[in-house]
Amino acid sequence: TCYLGHLAGLDGGCVTELLSFARRPDLIAAREILGPIDGNTWHRYRVVTDQGIQPSFPLEPANPEWWPVAFEDAGFQVVESYWSAVRDLRRRPVDVPPDAPKGVVVRRLDRARLDEELDAIYGLAVEAFASNPLYTPIDLEAFRAMYRPIAYGLDPGLCLIAETDRPVGLMLAIPAHAEHLVLKTIAVDERMRGKGLGNCLLATIARYGQDLGFTHLIYALMHESNRSSEMVRRLAEPMRRYALYGFGGAP
Repeated sequence: TCYLGHLAGLDGGCVTELLSFARRPDLIAAREILGPIDGNTWHRYRVVTDQGIQPSFPLEPANPEWWPVAFEDAGFQVVESYWSAVRDLRRRPVDVPPDAPKGVVVRRLDRARLDEELDAIYGLAVEAFASNPLYTPIDLEAFRAMYRPIAYGLDPGLCLIAETDRPVGLMLAIPAHAEHLVLKTIAVDERMRGKGLGNCLLATIARYGQDLGFTHLIYALMHESNRSSEMVRRLAEPMRRYALYGFGGAP
């Protein structure tokens, strides 16, 4: 499998020509081509297929409206689908969060020990994300470099860590615009799934954001088949859709 990395063009015709050129068998021997993935799925990837009317948020992919047509004209097809949703807290406020499962303590990020905190949650994050489509491992230093700038200036109440004798859950939210809060990263230890920890973290951080004055919650970049998507559909409205495109595949 070959990944298409950074992609840019002045118009749909240019991008279609680039994509058609990239899949020439005399240039790329891979049976399958996927994209756009700028390095791996820890970084920016996906095509926005339905722009919606909401403003973009931090770390969200962005592209001209004609990108999907350019991919399709070059013979690519959608292989993975994603979406983001927005919840208006003025109409659907967050209820009192449920308690964490027995034996689990939920606390805020300690920014005074930021590198130690990142080291502690690294193992949880890479394990929790390993089942995601197209997952690529990441080393500790790259993980630190990615999350340190985000966490450093963040309100500690917007990054929650759930622990027993080790981290078993993580929830990270980031402000976007004056009134929008983005629920960006959630990771739950496989042995804790199905026990309500994810709901506890989501509700706790959302309630805190509501208390801070945020009027909208964005549930960001969810895979259409994720279990969390079913819960979000009951609470929020779709705001944007995305896709990963592929060409070829095993014969």
